[in-house]
Amino acid sequence: MKLIRFKVNKSVKYGVLAEDSVIELRGNVYTMFRQTFIKHLLSEVEVVCPVRPNQIWGPKYNMVVGDEGYVVREYGIDPWLKGSNAICGPNEAVMIENDLFSRLGVTTSLVAVIGKQCKKINAKNVSKYILGYTCGIDVASKRVSKEGVTTWKAKSADNFSPVGPCIETDFNADKFSVTMEINGNVVQTFKGSDLPYSPQEMVSYISHQATLQPGDLVFVGGPEPHAPVLYEDVISCTIDGIGVLTNSMVEEYSSKKNGCMESSQQLFQGKLVI
Repeated sequence: MKLIRFKVNKSVKYGVLAEDSVIELRGNVYTMFRQTFIKHLLSEVEVVCPVRPNQIWGPKYNMVVGDEGYVVREYGIDPWLKGSNAICGPNEAVMIENDLFSRLGVTTSLVAVIGKQCKKINAKNVSKYILGYTCGIDVASKRVSKEGVTTWKAKSADNFSPVGPCIETDFNADKFSVTMEINGNVVQTFKGSDLPYSPQEMVSYISHQATLQPGDLVFVGGPEPHAPVLYEDVISCTIDGIGVLTNSMVEEYSSKKNGCMESSQQLFQGKLVI
C-alpha cells in the first residue's frame, strides 16, 4: 500500500494511492486508520512531504566506485543526525548559498519510516516497528564539513533532506535498487547488497542509542557519485516499487519556489507503481 500526504482545498490529508486517484484516510497512519469513500484524482491534488519527523538519521560510511564495484573506505555506522528543518517533499527546491555549489555532496537513499516507538531492538525484529519505506536525497556542504565543524552544520540547512513521494508499506527492504539522475541523465545505480549494512541493521544500531518515535526517518545511505551538482541541477531518486523523488538546487533567496514541476501522476507513473 502506498500512503501519500496531499493537499486539497487548503487542507493536508493522508490517503492511499489507487492508480490515478487517491482515497482519503481517517484516523492515525501510525496506529489505526480506515479508508473513506472520498476519492480525488491525483492530478487535482498536490503531493507533499509524506512525513514530518522529529529525528532524521543516516550513516556516515564512505563509499566509492572501485574496479569491481562499490568499495567502502571507512566502516562503522557512526550515524549523523539532522534537524527536522531539513525535511522537504517532492518538487520542493533545495535553496543553497552561492559559495556552496562547487562543493556539494549529494547521495540518494532508501529511507525507513518508523511506525512505532522503539528502543534497543534487534535487527531481526525491526520490521515490526517500520511503517514503510520512501525515497530520500541527502544533501551536505563539503565546504562546511572540511572546515572542521560538526556534521549537523554541513547537513542541517533547510530542505537538505528531501523525501517522498509516498510511503510504501509493503516494500521488500532485503532486495532493492536505487537510481540517481542529474538533469535526466543516470549517474549511478546501486543495489541494497552493495551497502555495508542493511536497513534493519541501521535502524537497530541507532535504536540502541536513541529512542525512535513514529514518523522518524533513517536514511540507509549510498555512494556519492563523481558527477558534480551545480546550481539549477535537478536531482532524482528512483526506487522501483516506491516512485520517483525529484528536487532542484536553487540559489538561496531566489524568486523560484519550485525548480521542478512534475505533475502528481508523474511521481508514480509506469513501472514504478508495483
